[in-house]
Amino acid sequence: MKRILFTAIGSLMLYSVSNASGNTTQKSPSLIVIKPAAMQCNFAFLRGHRKGNGTSLTWGMDGAGAVKFLVSRSYDFDPYDPYAVWEDAGTVNADNSRSYKLDDNNVFPGTIHYKIVAVLSDGSSVCSQITSVRINKK
Repeated sequence: MKRILFTAIGSLMLYSVSNASGNTTQKSPSLIVIKPAAMQCNFAFLRGHRKGNGTSLTWGMDGAGAVKFLVSRSYDFDPYDPYAVWEDAGTVNADNSRSYKLDDNNVFPGTIHYKIVAVLSDGSSVCSQITSVRINKK
């Protein structure tokens, strides 16, 4: 029983050689990777309103680490439907501003739903809530 226990403990421990003389230092196993706090961003706000014949979106993040923002729009009745069709409305590069803005002038009348995906510097992404803007006619 002791042999099995020592084998299991020994397999989890990592050793590194500090120099050629044979001195070794023991390191604890690194089984869990924790992302830095700077990469944990959330949208602080997302607002949309009509601007002439188009729409204007303004949003902000409550953390650093965003590289760019991908803005998508949908005309579907239910934007939360997993089969809803989302199209590209624009891309905004992040520059650590307090807020960002995108004017979308290429829209059709009706209710337009928007969501924004923030691409973070570590390759992960964060999606905003959905906001809607109603355009009655052009």
